Amino acid sequence: MTDPVATLLEDAMSSVYPAALRTAVLLEIADQLENGPMSVRDLAQRTSAQPDGLYRVLRLLATRDVFTETRPGVFAMTHRAEPLRKSHPLANAVLLFTQTPHWRAVGELHHAVTSGTPSFERVYGEPFFDHAVTDPRYGAEFDRNMSAYTELDINSIAASCPLPRGGTVVDVAGGRGGLLLAALRKHPDLHGVLFDREHVLAGHVLDHPDIAGRWNTCVGDFFKEVPAADAYLLKNVLHDWKDDECVGILRNCVASANPGARVFVIDAVVPEGNEPHLSKTLDLFMQTLLAGRERKAAEFDDLFRSSGLRMKHVIPVPGAVSIVEASIEGEKKL
Repeated sequence: MTDPVATLLEDAMSSVYPAALRTAVLLEIADQLENGPMSVRDLAQRTSAQPDGLYRVLRLLATRDVFTETRPGVFAMTHRAEPLRKSHPLANAVLLFTQTPHWRAVGELHHAVTSGTPSFERVYGEPFFDHAVTDPRYGAEFDRNMSAYTELDINSIAASCPLPRGGTVVDVAGGRGGLLLAALRKHPDLHGVLFDREHVLAGHVLDHPDIAGRWNTCVGDFFKEVPAADAYLLKNVLHDWKDDECVGILRNCVASANPGARVFVIDAVVPEGNEPHLSKTLDLFMQTLLAGRERKAAEFDDLFRSSGLRMKHVIPVPGAVSIVEASIEGEKKL
């Protein structure tokens, strides 16, 4: 049997693994190795790294099948390393989860657990979203990396989401609009509205000829109101907020919705039991940054019931999230 002491000791030091991944992404090691194996000395010269330090990083990554040492001091690509190329959205997702403010907040998880408040606020003296404004460099990096993270699953979400035929879909707090772009391409009879803050909308990606004339942007605050629509997309939105705040967002969707409208919440859904699941890791990560959480299906059902919605389906999609579909109850229901 595995020695629990040795296993837990390695677990306690496991933060060096994402640090090594971040280093590999920043040095673009996967791109350097795309044409074949290379010596650490050559890699170090091309990336302006120190050879011994780089070797030790790659040696650790090779233990996780991220790169492989084909002979002493020579490394090659593996299947697991392919997504670390700078052109792949996973590379930016790695940078997202390993940004320095996130490292520091995760390191103070004990504070979040004992105080009930995000440890990010303890470290930086202000809430997460406020800090993204007061530190524009961090905010820009976060927005860029978050947009790339979203790209990992937008096509599978667009293909799996049962959006209505015709009408209008609003992407609530949709960022740069990657998901809305995929949805409009998948459903050519829909009109889309990208709804977010003004500075976020300035970087939207919707200027494509194949969806010309079928979209517009709208500046607003989802705690106040949202545009009228036949369907609402809320991807990675509710997990940022406490239950009562989520209910407020959902009620604003209900208040503005056209008859028969649907709400599609796209978030991780935490399964019951002891089996490992990415949602459980993501939930702890969120606990350090914000007051929200990843939720079980029953917890989404509670939010919907409190908002005048009825949960219809939980649709799994590849990756970390599921699509949780809800219909509007009462007089607006067709």
